[in-house]
Amino acid sequence: MVIKPELLGEFYSLDLREWIHVNLDGDCRFPRDSDHWDIMFGYLLWNLWIQRNSMIFDTDKVYHEPILTRCSRLVAEVLSSNTQRLPGSAVVGAGREHHRLRRWIPPPNGWVTCNADGSFRAVPGGQHVGVIGIFSTVEAELWGIYECLKYAWELGVTRLRMESDCGRAIQTLQDRGVRHSISLVHHIWDFLDRQWEIHLLVINRESNMVAEALANLAWTLSFEFRDFVHPPTIVLRLLMTDLHG
Repeated sequence: MVIKPELLGEFYSLDLREWIHVNLDGDCRFPRDSDHWDIMFGYLLWNLWIQRNSMIFDTDKVYHEPILTRCSRLVAEVLSSNTQRLPGSAVVGAGREHHRLRRWIPPPNGWVTCNADGSFRAVPGGQHVGVIGIFSTVEAELWGIYECLKYAWELGVTRLRMESDCGRAIQTLQDRGVRHSISLVHHIWDFLDRQWEIHLLVINRESNMVAEALANLAWTLSFEFRDFVHPPTIVLRLLMTDLHG
């Protein structure tokens, strides 16, 4: 139970507007665990709404996670995407390197570097805006990685440095022992297992500013793949910063 038993009566008797306002307050007294309750509360409402709709409009849909577990995972992903950074030591597994870079550097001869970033936005009213089927920051980051891998493979790249500033996304891809409910992870694994050499690297957010700017630029464009022959004006200054270190 997430609500203190002695406060259940009051919790269910509040006016709807007041009920939402109180629970989105950072100092809400209703939950047993008040840490980040405003985020948890929003995810609970959103997931309950989605699952209730599925019972009516998508009766074949199967949820592999209980709502509370799913919401806890999403809260952890939000917090991790903002605060979690991996240690500086390298971890090598299954032929792929997992390392954190302190600044952007060009790839060695014979290698191609691909920087990935995803953009996910939450708006008032519990609506989450992003690519269809993307419901969290980490999933948006994974989608960016997937598109990078797909494009690099189509170009015939054989040695790729895949860089992202989302440590949680890279950890998710490295952990093959966990069964993931995000189907996109399995599609990325398919690319990683192909006949090429890939290094997965975690970099600082400051080292990924060009990719981040392009991800945010996508909100002003139509939803389709874009291949820029010349860099958009918005990233020229950032590219010069990378060029000169």
